[in-house]
Amino acid sequence: QLVSSEVAYLAEPNAEAFAAAVNHLAEDQELRERLGQSGHAFVEKNHTYEAHKRRVTEAYDYVESMLVKEI
Repeated sequence: QLVSSEVAYLAEPNAEAFAAAVNHLAEDQELRERLGQSGHAFVEKNHTYEAHKRRVTEAYDYVESMLVKEI
């Protein structure tokens, strides 16, 4: 799963649960602010160009290390 309850307000996949979750968020400013800040940090850490570049570099480094072991 990409997100957790630390960065998103998760609800069961049905209309009633979704509506209840939206209502809860509408009524709880502190929860909205906490999730917004956590979600922003999550995106900055995992879904920016720099994060993507880091993962690609790690993948290439891994492949290179496997090739070196085979030689």
